[in-house]
Amino acid sequence: MRPVSVGERCRDPGPRTTKSWISVGQLADDLFGHAYLERQKRVLNIVQDEYVFPKTNQASLSRPDRYALGLARGKRMRQLMDIHKWSEDDLLIAEYLIDDVQPFISISRYLLEP
Repeated sequence: MRPVSVGERCRDPGPRTTKSWISVGQLADDLFGHAYLERQKRVLNIVQDEYVFPKTNQASLSRPDRYALGLARGKRMRQLMDIHKWSEDDLLIAEYLIDDVQPFISISRYLLEP
């Protein structure tokens, strides 16, 4: 097998996928639960519009700049938690969606709480 190069088209998967009877939405509800998916959608709508969370130029930053960016993201995450009255589960979903190290949030959650 080789990867598809630019300009090539992938093979049509054929009737295996067109005749499938599985509903993707129903499968997601069965696997994750409707409440989890609704919470994820609600948190995603908030997080995706924030200016500090995109990773477009993150690879070109120096280590101190990445650390400062991580702190800024953690601070903004905490602000969003207060503004939108997020629960601990909402915060965990936001961390999962952002998929980055959050030193500020991790320290405050595990070391500073009784």
